[in-house]
Amino acid sequence: LSHDGERLAFSVNTGGQGAADLWVYDLARDTASRLSFEEGNEDRPVWSPDDRLLYYDSDRHNDGTLFRRAADGTGAAEELGTTPQGIWPLAASQDGRWLAVGSVGSSTNQDILRFDLATRAISPLVVTAFEDAGAAISPDDRWLAYASEQSGRWEIYVQALGGERGRWQVSNEGGQRPRWRADGGELYFFSRPDRLMAITVESGTVPHFSAPRELFREPIEDFDAAPDGQHFVVLRAADSDGNRPLTLVTHWPQLLAQQ
Repeated sequence: LSHDGERLAFSVNTGGQGAADLWVYDLARDTASRLSFEEGNEDRPVWSPDDRLLYYDSDRHNDGTLFRRAADGTGAAEELGTTPQGIWPLAASQDGRWLAVGSVGSSTNQDILRFDLATRAISPLVVTAFEDAGAAISPDDRWLAYASEQSGRWEIYVQALGGERGRWQVSNEGGQRPRWRADGGELYFFSRPDRLMAITVESGTVPHFSAPRELFREPIEDFDAAPDGQHFVVLRAADSDGNRPLTLVTHWPQLLAQQ
């Protein structure tokens, strides 16, 4: 979802042709517009802080080359860079200066790197012998939430950015794909089987995290949270006819109270 919650960027296999393209769906107008028409797969769109640009990766050159283009469909795509192993965008900093990107290291598993948009320099953020994925940058650019299997199963961790130090495991029954609420006061993630979870976050010199609580259950593959944290868009598993419907879950506190 865009930061204002009005548009949804996603990739879709257009016409069953075997290649994914970028689309933007306007929730108020109930219309979708295709953005990419190039050769190869365009995937993993990430909004810029002002919602004017989309960062994404393409496999036209290798396993992942970073691009950006205007979200309104004007102009051409701009190639930003890649590595021998390929990179893909995970999140954009709120100051608009850098991206968290994913990559597969030559001697490690999946890693999380920092891509500087001005210099195109790449530096490590989370590089371990384990799988580390799904990064989300807090709205104040102080914390990086991500998923790692270093404990033997996927769990959610929060790591300090900048000059601060510290790292905390914040989930306790598994977790993947963290997302921040727009004000940074909550962190969302999903946990098997099919549970969307929330953690209250109190920022400070040392952040404080509540115990995870279940919001609702839904068989989903991915999700995003609206700015108010009261609405969610989820990607459900494919139905038997091959469709992948997008579901907007509203008024989840009332639904939870009825369970």
